[in-house]
Amino acid sequence: MQQLVITRGSGFIGFLRKISVYVDGNKVGTLANRQTKTFELKPGKHIVYTKVEYDSMFQSNEIEVFLEEGQTVKMYVKIRTLTPIGFKNFYKFLDLKIILETKGVEPLINKK
Repeated sequence: MQQLVITRGSGFIGFLRKISVYVDGNKVGTLANRQTKTFELKPGKHIVYTKVEYDSMFQSNEIEVFLEEGQTVKMYVKIRTLTPIGFKNFYKFLDLKIILETKGVEPLINKK
């Protein structure tokens, strides 16, 4: 069976918020801070992205993958700020970005 394995990194920014995982536009699960989940997928092309749960404003990039029979794709997701965090701009959440990336040599077709 083909598997998509997604690991969420640790970090202070957004650690209380869960990240929703979407495959082909359908929510398939959520990730807490420092959590890894495995999703079983059919062979073929899939579009994967993540969002901060309950806040559609923060969506990751979309990654298009092609899974062959028996293949496993590993991805890593994290929330980071685009500007250095300081006391003055600590709550400037519009500078947050979710980053979804593959680990190792993966069968990427396209990053959007």
